[in-house]
Amino acid sequence: MNTHECPRRKSTGGFTLIELLVVISIIGILVGMLLPAVQRFRELTAEAQSVQSLQLIGKAQSAFAATHRGGYTASLQDLVALGVPADVGAGQSAGYNFQIVSASATAFQIQAVPAAPGKTGVETCAINQNMRVNCVPTPNAQAIQRAMFARIAATGAAQTANLILNFPDGVTPEQICDYLGKSNTAPDVFRALDLDGDGKVSLAEISKLGDATAAPGPVGAAGGNLFGNFFVFLQTEMALGFGGEKLSALPGVELRQLGTNHSCGDGKQGPCAIFPEPSSPSGRDYDHDKRD
Repeated sequence: MNTHECPRRKSTGGFTLIELLVVISIIGILVGMLLPAVQRFRELTAEAQSVQSLQLIGKAQSAFAATHRGGYTASLQDLVALGVPADVGAGQSAGYNFQIVSASATAFQIQAVPAAPGKTGVETCAINQNMRVNCVPTPNAQAIQRAMFARIAATGAAQTANLILNFPDGVTPEQICDYLGKSNTAPDVFRALDLDGDGKVSLAEISKLGDATAAPGPVGAAGGNLFGNFFVFLQTEMALGFGGEKLSALPGVELRQLGTNHSCGDGKQGPCAIFPEPSSPSGRDYDHDKRD
């Protein structure tokens, strides 16, 4: 990352002022901007996939009932041969749990619930014999997500505070604000986290930073293990990959999609958001015929 001409005083802990400021900026921009954005993309993708899977289940149920006198089946496994993906048939896919709630000769109700509410998804979706998918907010998902972001922010603050305390020459709030307020700080952080260089930062890339066998990325640029277990904590706290979720299939976010408020401390705006508001699902209907 660009050093912005900051002094390179070395601490007794073996890191410089610029390395300290880089770590602060990476954690701050992750917590305040990037994580809320990629989490929203994660939710939208998971919901769309759950809707698609429910529609496939609905079609398969119709085909099953047409050839069985008993009507609709109560087993997802019976529908795999009729076009339902094997993982959905096993009850879990893309961060959602699938279940046939009820099935009779004339009706069925199938539900898709986030495997980790507030994390792998925020809406619960269902389909019945009318072939319309309805999605509504999952109970407590908002509160769970808000608590998740609060714990991430607190952990990031603790890690940066520990580094500041171990920097004997000291760092002032003005130095931190000046660094965060520079126009190229956010783009530099974004490029550091864009491990594959495709112009987007994804949860798959963020997750890799918690893998000791992965390329070090910004960890190496900022002086070895100055992030401590922060990225490992992110993997667990955000339940990355939970419930059959394929992180490689989730879209990344571009820098321009983060909005214009890329920095803090430039004197023209309030402080960066540290406790971002979770997404606000409103409940939606998906007409089967319109989404074929």
